[in-house]
Amino acid sequence: MHKSLILTGLLALVPASAVIAAETAESTSGTVEQIGKSGGAFVDDSILTGQVKAALFGDQALSVLQIKVTTRQGVVVLSGTVDSAEQRAKAITIAAGVSGVRDVRSALVVQPS
Repeated sequence: MHKSLILTGLLALVPASAVIAAETAESTSGTVEQIGKSGGAFVDDSILTGQVKAALFGDQALSVLQIKVTTRQGVVVLSGTVDSAEQRAKAITIAAGVSGVRDVRSALVVQPS
């Protein structure tokens, strides 16, 4: 139940912040202007991060709370700890399977519990 609430909250926040970032930006003069392609990378990366976290969270064998996900220009970096080499490989495979992910880099450390 607790993990379900966390996931729901996470998924609700990621798209909302991405839409806000995509629609407007405040310039140094205080005016609001439309963001073109330059804002797209931020939006896409935020959405990808949320999608990868959701995919990892959906797997019973992985604890999303132990795996940190960051994304830059479509490249996902996984960091944190997992209990086995199999979990590490599974996390990488799941992240790579998310549509839009260009590459996955792992900084996951295997630390048996």
